[in-house]
Amino acid sequence: MQNGWDSALENAFGKTAARRLRDPAQRWLSAGLLTLNAPDALLGTVTAKGSAASFELRQVGSASPSDAGFDDRFAASWSADSSDTLILGTDLSWVPSRLATALALDPARLEFPEATSSASALALAVDCAQVGNVLAQYGVTPGIAAFGTCDQSCTAALCRTAVASAWAKAEAASGDALATLSITATGAAQVGDDAEATAVVGSWVGELQTLGGAAPVSGALTASSAR
Repeated sequence: MQNGWDSALENAFGKTAARRLRDPAQRWLSAGLLTLNAPDALLGTVTAKGSAASFELRQVGSASPSDAGFDDRFAASWSADSSDTLILGTDLSWVPSRLATALALDPARLEFPEATSSASALALAVDCAQVGNVLAQYGVTPGIAAFGTCDQSCTAALCRTAVASAWAKAEAASGDALATLSITATGAAQVGDDAEATAVVGSWVGELQTLGGAAPVSGALTASSAR
């Protein structure tokens, strides 16, 4: 690279130089996806209309549905038998890369509380300020400009822009491909004075389908009527 920038950055950052972008990104993405194992990973509201229903998704882990690549409302079906057992079915779909990157924000903020986004946290992990300083030291005007009239501040800003661009590519990595989760949930209902369900406790089973294949999944179901 021009003016020995590769070597200069390797000297400045040591053995981690080549992994300063990849390592924190992988760490945050992995930690974020683990939060989907929580019993309240998916939060929403079911509204029944005759034999049909709708499921309004309100929270996906620590992310909003829109940030995580979901629609906010899905068609559903429901029924109840004479023993007050409810059955609910729905199909959820989302953009996998947007879900993964949205859930990475909380782990990123644990390391960099001052960050306003995952991209800004990643720029702090890369240490764009130090990158700018090193490139300016080894620039066309050593200690003043990395190239042209671009000084340390300018070079650090370019580093942050490059990191943000890389994160945006990660968010869009799935393209138009969607993952789907087909859910069937069952539970015993508590019934109120007007024969309405006031709470449900049970479980759900489903099939997760992605470009990589399909897998069975399951979890706990808890619900209560709106107050």
